[in-house]
Amino acid sequence: MTGQDMDAAIGKARREYREARKEMDALRAKAGQVSQFAIKLQNALGDPSSIRFFEGTPMFTAPGVRVRQFIVFTDAEFVQVTPSAIRQLGESFRSLEQRIGALRKQLVELEGEDPERGQLPA
Repeated sequence: MTGQDMDAAIGKARREYREARKEMDALRAKAGQVSQFAIKLQNALGDPSSIRFFEGTPMFTAPGVRVRQFIVFTDAEFVQVTPSAIRQLGESFRSLEQRIGALRKQLVELEGEDPERGQLPA
């Protein structure tokens, strides 16, 4: 492998590694949203009478009347907690972890430096 080929391979591996790390961050954010929804659902199930579904019209009460707090859901929120959606989330994590591990190993072999232990040059 020529020096130019080596530089191209290193550059490609770095790019793919950075993109995979960004994907992992996005996946973690999505998992965080699912987690927040699960907490909201748990709180609602602790007091089922507080559960309301938003049907498109706001809920109003007369001025001065003390209103109890409701936990409002939409049907769309439940799409993210189906068995297939949770399964897909887990599979995506595992697949991405393997990809990041392979790219990390490749970078260590090409550069002799572990990208997890220090910043890669841009």
